[in-house]
Order: sequence, then C-alpha cells, then structure tokens
Amino acid sequence: VLLLTDAVRIPVGFVEKGPLRILVVDDNLGNLNFMKDLLSPIGFEVSLTMNVTDALSAYQEQDFDLIVTDLVMPERNGTELIDIIRNGKKNPDTPIIVNSASAFTEDRQKSLSIGANVFLPKPINIEDILKHISSLLNISYVYPEADNSSTESTVVLEPIFESLNDSEGR
Repeated sequence: VLLLTDAVRIPVGFVEKGPLRILVVDDNLGNLNFMKDLLSPIGFEVSLTMNVTDALSAYQEQDFDLIVTDLVMPERNGTELIDIIRNGKKNPDTPIIVNSASAFTEDRQKSLSIGANVFLPKPINIEDILKHISSLLNISYVYPEADNSSTESTVVLEPIFESLNDSEGR
C-alpha cells in the first residue's frame, strides 16, 4: 500500500474524449502491472507487452493513442521500437513516453532525438507521467471530491514496491 498525501492526487477519469488506448512496453512484469493499476482506473484502455516484437505486433493490430516504453529490454530495445514507429506508415506521430532506469544522458538524448516525446526516469513519478499523458493526449483529468475529514488518503498500488525491489536487485 502506498500512502499518498493530498499533494499527490490520483485522477478518477478524464473528460473530452472517448476511450484512449495506451500501449505499455517493459520487460519487468511489476512495472507493467503498476502502469495498468495506475492507468486503467482512470479510464484508459491499457495493453501490456514485455518486448519490442510483441509491441510491434500489437501496434499493427490496433491503434494506440500513446506508447510508454522502457529502453533496455532483451533482444530489441526501446530505441528500435521508437525508430520503427517514427519511420513507419501507420500513425508515425503517435506520442511516445520513454520510462527507463537508464541514467545515461546519451540514452535520454538519443531517445528524444529519434522521436520520443518525453523521457522519464525510473522509478516512475506518478505526477510527472500523468502530467505528460494529459499534455500529449490533450485531456483534462477528473479528480475525486475533496474529503475534508482527512488530509491523507490510502491508495493500493502495491506493484510499485515490486518494481522498485526488482530494479534494486532485491
């Protein structure tokens, strides 16, 4: 369980558009589950893939409004995914957020130079990714009514701990 103060508000939906589809690509199941647990309750249709090959198959089979991808994965990496999408015929302007544990400046620069819209480091900052999703998809979020009886709220987002532990080698 992740304890969030009022400073971190999790939206309960979005306005202005119909269903929005997000493809999340990461070789870490904990990270995939975290993103699904974060985004699905807001109303996004979330598809998960654990590698670039499966991501490209999913991308060809359906239209996505946004892609969130890791960089470092076995066999093919996230930069290859970005390059293929940007140079392809199908929806080459689909917004792409890179979410990577790579702290190397050159990875960030390369991701952005080949066409990623945003580079966010892991562990994921919930406010940052939600802000960028809102901006890239041109949506506004709906937030729950404020409850004045408490200054804290508890949100169940257990996969974040699995993701953090996996990335720290625990």
